[in-house]
Amino acid sequence: MARPIPQVLSKECKLLEWDPDGDTIVVVRQARVKEESERDRLFSEFAIKRSADGVSEVYNLPGLELMATECWLTFDEANILVEDGQETHKLFRKGMSRLEFREAFGQLPTDLMIEWHRAVLAVNPHWNPNGGVAAESKN
Repeated sequence: MARPIPQVLSKECKLLEWDPDGDTIVVVRQARVKEESERDRLFSEFAIKRSADGVSEVYNLPGLELMATECWLTFDEANILVEDGQETHKLFRKGMSRLEFREAFGQLPTDLMIEWHRAVLAVNPHWNPNGGVAAESKN
């Protein structure tokens, strides 16, 4: 019998710093080759700068763009709510385009963005710039 491809690891993470009651969650997936390739493309864009001092490579990758992209690539579900007038609705939904996700992500308070991103790094520790060691999760 052929060996089946294992299911993608998916983890529900409670955002306890943002919501100590534990009601606010994100579900983060482990990245596969498709997501890895998309992320790698962010690092492949650079410009060559020539000056009297010589030639240098300049990488243009804002931290927020990397954070938002990594969260989008691994996003499975979130119940983060936003008030719109007198109505409350979910800010994120399955199948959002990168642009839609980026716009929604940009509405989050910085603390919530950072906590979500830490959950992504916990599930994908090889993305962590600190040598694959994710910050300790309270989930």
